[in-house]
Amino acid sequence: MLKRPKPGEDEDDLLEFQKQFLAQKEKPSANVVKETGDNQGKRDVVKLEGLPAQMPTRNEPPPMKKSKFRSERPLKQPSAPVACSDPDDIIDEHERSTATVLAQIIEKDTRYGQFNMPTHVKVPFPVVSQLPEAKTQEPTTQKKRSLFAQEFCKEQSEKPIDNVQSQANVTNSIDQSQSQIMYPHLIDGSGLSATFSSREASEIHRENVARLSGMTPDQILQERDKLVQTLDPKLLEFLKNRKSQQKDAQSVASFEVAMETDVPIKMSETKPKVMYIMPEKASPPVDIDSHWVHMDTVEPEKLAWMKDLPPPSATQMGSQARFDFSGCLLTPDADVPVSQGLHHHGDEPERAGYSLEEVFTLSRSSNTQQRVLALQMLARIIVQAKQGAFTELVESQVLPSILDAGVVFLLRWALDDSMEAVVVAAVCAFNSLLVNHSDEMCLHRTFHWYQGHRVTCQAPIEPESVGIKLPTDLDETPQETDVEVVKKDIILGLVERMNLLPRLCYVLNKVRPQAPAVVAILEILTRVCRHSTQMAYKVFIQKGLIELIIKEFLPMSGNWTGCGVLSDVYGMPLREALTLILTLCQAGRNMAAILLSRFGIQERFLRYILTDTTAESSAVYKLRHEALKAWKVCLSYGLADTIYIDTYPKIVSELQGCIASPDESHDLLSALIGCLEMAVVTAANQQRAGQFKNEHQGGSSEVSESHDVADVTSCLTWSHVADLVRPVTLILQQQLTNIASHYPVQKRGLQLCQSCLNFITTFYTCAQNQLLEGDLMECLKEMEGLFTLLGRLWNSVGFTYLFGRLSTYSNMVQTTPTTGEAISCLPEYWSSSVDEEKLLPLVRLHSPFPFVMALYRLIYNFAKINRGLLKISTTDKSSVVYCAIMCPDVWSYLRRAVLPSSSSFSHFTKCETHLQYFVIKLLMLALSYDESITVDRLVVHQLSLSLLTSLQYGEEYLAHDLLSTVVFSPLLCRGESEDETAAQLEKMHVSSPPSAGIIITPTAAPLPSSAGSLSEEACGCLPAVRATYIMAFSHMAEIVMESRHHFMQSNWQAKTCFSGHIGECLMPRDWVYMPLIDLYNQYSTVGLEIQNALSVHQLDQVRHVLRWVYLLERKRSSRLESVSVTLKISRVMCVFLTGNDLFLDKVVHSYLEGLFRLYTRQSLLARMNFEEKIPGLPSFYDLFVAVLQQYEAVSFGDPLFACYLLIPMQQRHSIEYRKAIWTENTGILRTLTLPLDQLLLDINHFLAPEETDPELVRLYYQALYGGSLRRVWSPVLYLVAVHHVNRFLYAQDKTHLQLKRTMMSKMLASNNQELQHHIVYYKKVDLSLLHGMELYTELPAIRQQYTDSLKSSI
Repeated sequence: MLKRPKPGEDEDDLLEFQKQFLAQKEKPSANVVKETGDNQGKRDVVKLEGLPAQMPTRNEPPPMKKSKFRSERPLKQPSAPVACSDPDDIIDEHERSTATVLAQIIEKDTRYGQFNMPTHVKVPFPVVSQLPEAKTQEPTTQKKRSLFAQEFCKEQSEKPIDNVQSQANVTNSIDQSQSQIMYPHLIDGSGLSATFSSREASEIHRENVARLSGMTPDQILQERDKLVQTLDPKLLEFLKNRKSQQKDAQSVASFEVAMETDVPIKMSETKPKVMYIMPEKASPPVDIDSHWVHMDTVEPEKLAWMKDLPPPSATQMGSQARFDFSGCLLTPDADVPVSQGLHHHGDEPERAGYSLEEVFTLSRSSNTQQRVLALQMLARIIVQAKQGAFTELVESQVLPSILDAGVVFLLRWALDDSMEAVVVAAVCAFNSLLVNHSDEMCLHRTFHWYQGHRVTCQAPIEPESVGIKLPTDLDETPQETDVEVVKKDIILGLVERMNLLPRLCYVLNKVRPQAPAVVAILEILTRVCRHSTQMAYKVFIQKGLIELIIKEFLPMSGNWTGCGVLSDVYGMPLREALTLILTLCQAGRNMAAILLSRFGIQERFLRYILTDTTAESSAVYKLRHEALKAWKVCLSYGLADTIYIDTYPKIVSELQGCIASPDESHDLLSALIGCLEMAVVTAANQQRAGQFKNEHQGGSSEVSESHDVADVTSCLTWSHVADLVRPVTLILQQQLTNIASHYPVQKRGLQLCQSCLNFITTFYTCAQNQLLEGDLMECLKEMEGLFTLLGRLWNSVGFTYLFGRLSTYSNMVQTTPTTGEAISCLPEYWSSSVDEEKLLPLVRLHSPFPFVMALYRLIYNFAKINRGLLKISTTDKSSVVYCAIMCPDVWSYLRRAVLPSSSSFSHFTKCETHLQYFVIKLLMLALSYDESITVDRLVVHQLSLSLLTSLQYGEEYLAHDLLSTVVFSPLLCRGESEDETAAQLEKMHVSSPPSAGIIITPTAAPLPSSAGSLSEEACGCLPAVRATYIMAFSHMAEIVMESRHHFMQSNWQAKTCFSGHIGECLMPRDWVYMPLIDLYNQYSTVGLEIQNALSVHQLDQVRHVLRWVYLLERKRSSRLESVSVTLKISRVMCVFLTGNDLFLDKVVHSYLEGLFRLYTRQSLLARMNFEEKIPGLPSFYDLFVAVLQQYEAVSFGDPLFACYLLIPMQQRHSIEYRKAIWTENTGILRTLTLPLDQLLLDINHFLAPEETDPELVRLYYQALYGGSLRRVWSPVLYLVAVHHVNRFLYAQDKTHLQLKRTMMSKMLASNNQELQHHIVYYKKVDLSLLHGMELYTELPAIRQQYTDSLKSSI
């Protein structure tokens, strides 16, 4: 076998290959054959199997085309005529169009064709033909053709071609007479023969005409329709348009297609001539320059896109929102130049900008630049929406619309893109969606405030229903889809369902983007950690993520002290990376210990804290500040205490530098003093931490199972931190003096001063358990000296200025609406605007709250430690304690804070609640020492009740302390009431319950005789009431102890600095009813026998709760104004549903009646709305039905129970409550034996407005006429039914006439004369008369006439 030639071989090698081939005499793979004369004149013929060589005639059926597979099948013998079931047979039977058209395909004869050989020219290239300037345009009805096609047709029409001239002669002869047509109009035969084309075409045409002449017009039309159905619609359209494509522009319209025209033999009418009007020459939209390339011939239709856009229309409501590249909303009439690139869209081309739909479409483009641009636009739109830029400009919020459109999935898909630019754009868009830079800024400002290192989790949570638990079906809920998870919690969906963390780790490790993307990723990870402890743990255990971040962005060495803005930050320390480590430490003690021991974070803290900041580099300054914050969090667990010993010289030098130059700014020093405060706590708890370790040796799985957890025993002792108090005290004295003298003018920061105040307070609080007797006396003298300084500066200009600004910077007093768009699946602390004026007032610059709060905390703790200071201060008006409890500006703020307001609470309101707590505790401390102090106790009690519902999760210890020492204090509760309701209720008559079923217990109190007696009796039971509520919240004991560890600074027992939940207060507004609800939920699902077995303790619990509720409603009604009267009624009704005869207890019955009178005052009755949403209830109707059934079963005809039952049946409420009695629970009609004189509601509420529902009136009439409702059984319902039936029967409207006549006729024919007399002669209600109604002695004339007519018909 011969080899193929290879590259590099020359001609000699090829000749050698040829010799070898010839020598072997092998058969060549290709032969050259010269055709003989016999084959030269033949044309190629393509034969189709099963089809004839010639077209079939019209009369014979066309042959059927058979498939190749069918021909190979064996023939079946026909046994019987059966229906054709073979698909091929069915097709062949009905489909004949192909066989009709197809025959043998003959090659075109080109033997005698005319061809022009190239001629010799003088120029190397042909001369370019020039288009004439004055060019006529084609008729507008013709299809547009290019300039080349137009010129080509024009040149062809000028050539003397025989067949074209003969065709023109045929056209002229056809115009003269249709009967002389001898030539075809659609074909010219050029494809049949080059020589005899016209003759073959004429023969075909004559055959067609002859065939048509033998057919009737109906047959012609029928055949035409069949042919039209078989042809391709595009081909048919082409044939129809053929008449308008003439070569001569002056000629008339051509004849219609043969299938579309009438037969010329049978029809003699001529075709109308259609003349075309030449349009005016269109001018180009732009000025054409003669020097432009390829613009010699101007085509206006191709330049139409360059025309100027029409001016944008005026602003219209409801127009589609469009955004520019910066994410700003453009108005519909915005005049933006097209050069800005904002008009590249099809919809509304005159308007600038892109809609959200167009941006989403652009983000899925195949062009990388377009995808990047769309993602950048989405990121900017999200930022603008979160900052509230579109609040007043759009009808619906933009951010929910973007989320509903699936922006989370779109960004996640973009994050998997192979192009780095797209990945970076997706990361930035995720950062804009998830990260709230305003929250991060506020968290940074408040970190060194009191308890500022403790933050609230940002996980969305569905508020738990606090209320009645109704039976529900325990069906298995199906697994939620990704879309459903994202709608509830975006971060949970990204982490759990979309693998966000592995992808971000891959981007950091492999893609290695530039600085903005790296910073964005670190901020996203920080936001994920702030979601919850669980999400922080997900980030912590992500394989390789923490190691990568610490290695690349928290290096130990490198020349980075003077670094500026860099594009590549790998190998450079980043503040954002330290913020992520700080958040992980806040999430849990165990994670902080592992970071310190395994990842070398402690060495990095030490490296960054000791960094010299004299170079004034902002990056180094921020890095050191963030390291101090993270160190403080670790110290709050009792960890990383060795850093204090290593940095002690640096600490001392900085404290001395601040003392030497007090006028300079020392922002970092305030952060350092905050760390020193935690170091003092760690040193003070060293002994107790060791005891804790011994007690829990092996008891904690978290500590025992991980060797990475740091030892709880601290290496710091009290001797290490004892000397810190003196330099900090000197700094505090300097700062206080400066504030008192110059703050209104200079307004220097208060951060350093409040840090020193917190440090001094913590130091002396811990010192009382560490010092010996002599040292302790020295500390008391130092405290007295500091008190003396504060008393001297209290009335200074600076202090007065700060106290007077409390109301201005208060979150509770000032109403600051959120300006940005918020979504429930991504909660935030506040809006995303970084504008100082849109921040919460409390976190703005120059806010006095952290300073004033730290000041009152110091005064309260000093007075608590040294009672001698309290004794001197209460008698001396110039003392600091007296000034603090009598400060007029503080009292002005407190009076405004207790007023009901619509202010929103957030995580940053904690500082204000802490101030109120310490003010209350200081006032209670002073009152406990000297009850003669004149303070507004009503405001103090109102403030404590208001504060109780303002505390957030994580402050459970404060709530417990308020309930234990303040809320139920007789010193505050025995004050005067808020309004004049006490005087109105003094004359209230409290009816006694029936004797049947009364619970008699040894501890039953005597029945009070008046409302004043009820209040006095409730005040006398305040200690028992307090014990009841403390016991009711005993299930929160573990949470309270965990909160206590932070407030009492037992850092060795602290587990996390996270607290939940965002946007929720610790205590609900109706917390006073919670023991009743818990008791009902405990006993409502058991049998009647068990319900009767309520213990004495449980009975006392109900009594005490009703006492407290009544006392608050009577003396502190404003504190419960935020709770709707409907919610109050529903909570009190739980008493009737708890136990069968609990409501019959004398004490319970008395307070139920007292509450009923308070809740049914005229002002409150008008505010009742039983359609509102009640926490814990699907609807109030379900509760009402349960109360109906309970009344029918165990009421014993109790009048008070009946009065509660009648509240929803007033005419102003929904008709469904009235129908519930008259349809489904008709047994109530006999058991509701409430006398009219014991009805505690105005009877007119059940009579007006008059009932107009005919169905309900018919039920009234049916109960009366049928005898199921009688006056002796149910006087109230009897009177109500008679009233509405009478008003319905005598109504003057023209509706329901037949029903009225039927009802009146039956009543007149009734044997019950008393009922007949009441309904016919009823005039109006009058409870002073018999039966509670006034009757006519004689009917009015119109009524008498009406009844007489009905009687006559009877």
